[in-house]
Amino acid sequence: MDKNNIRLTGDIEGSFYPSTQAEIVRNVVLQAPLKLNGGLFAQNITNIGGGSVNGPVLATAEITLSHPQPGSSPLKFLSGINATLSIAITESGKEIQETVVSHTSKASVVVQGDVVSDSVKLDNALIFGNVRSREVSLVNSIIVGSIFAEETLRLENSNFVALSGGRVILKGRNGCWLPYLTSLEPIQFADTILANGETMPAQLRYLSLCRSSQLGCGFKSGGIACEPFVTGKCGYHQVCLGSADIYPDQTEDGRTLYALNLAQRALNLAPIEQEIQQVELFLKQLMMYEHLDKSSQEQARESWAEKLRPEEKELLEMTVAML
Repeated sequence: MDKNNIRLTGDIEGSFYPSTQAEIVRNVVLQAPLKLNGGLFAQNITNIGGGSVNGPVLATAEITLSHPQPGSSPLKFLSGINATLSIAITESGKEIQETVVSHTSKASVVVQGDVVSDSVKLDNALIFGNVRSREVSLVNSIIVGSIFAEETLRLENSNFVALSGGRVILKGRNGCWLPYLTSLEPIQFADTILANGETMPAQLRYLSLCRSSQLGCGFKSGGIACEPFVTGKCGYHQVCLGSADIYPDQTEDGRTLYALNLAQRALNLAPIEQEIQQVELFLKQLMMYEHLDKSSQEQARESWAEKLRPEEKELLEMTVAML
């Protein structure tokens, strides 16, 4: 390594910011074990293994990540990440059962805060914040926030709160907390060709319908990380939304906007409204936790059993343990 290529490892106090004009072009490698107790500014950022960065992260060019070794700690960015050109991680090639979609402890990358770049391509990521980009590709990930793509948004085997894109393509088995999807082009539900040659149609389950004892299993078979759904063995097909639930609408400026609309379904909307309120409560508990002092955090955790459903409480506890 030299003055323009820096390796950060160990327990580092403070932030790693440039102090001169020449240091703006430094490239940084994050190497495990790492705990950077501040922010990070560099031209390009890569990693070797896991670790954590507590402060905000900004790259003037690219953030290019690799997956930590199986069984090791994930790479954690606890105040969001931002890169001018791109944020990407190499494809893991893992089956969905071996990723964060099956269990949060299997995440390769954890981000608390927004992910912002011209191009975002992540795999096996757990994000507590929004994703904003010109083009987005998310595979085997959980986004406890909204996804915004000016142009193309590709989503595969992932769970999210809501999304909006210029062109939306869904593949694999996905789930949404809120029934909010919009696209400037018709939303595509694309088939996936499996290794055995079989065709798997894209699915999008609405978690509020899963909780319904009339339409779903009431989360008896699983929660957010639902094994029957992940493995393609869920028999409650009414919890899934599809092309028939997408309708065109005219915006104020005359454009056509394709949006998810449940009005055509014969549903009792009162339980759905209750579920939306429950989602809001869940997200509030999650986002406020890190801003509390230790005493208030203990009180908050004690209240989860009463305020939240078991699967929500489990997700929060696992997440807090990782952060």
